[in-house]
Amino acid sequence: MSGWTRRQVLRHLAHLQAHGLAQVSANAEWTRPQTLPTLEAASVEQVVRDRISLERQVFRERASAWVLARRASIAACQERAQRWWAGLDVGERALRVQRLSGEFSRLSV
Repeated sequence: MSGWTRRQVLRHLAHLQAHGLAQVSANAEWTRPQTLPTLEAASVEQVVRDRISLERQVFRERASAWVLARRASIAACQERAQRWWAGLDVGERALRVQRLSGEFSRLSV
């Protein structure tokens, strides 16, 4: 069996294993499971997974009062910093940019 064919077979076996239709032993021997998964059991598991996904999505979409206050605080700080920077003299801004970029370039990676 060529290497390519072997890889294809292993890939298909892994796909079957993911669906519970094949299993591999510690000796790398592939066999059929004693019991095959039923459609009913798989659909029940899928319903549970779908419900969990929906609950996670709803939970993540909700923003608590703390999160909203934090976002507002960060926005206010950024606005304050931008106003401060805009209020600086053009020469002062140039000196700060030059000094800070020099300090940054001397930092190690």
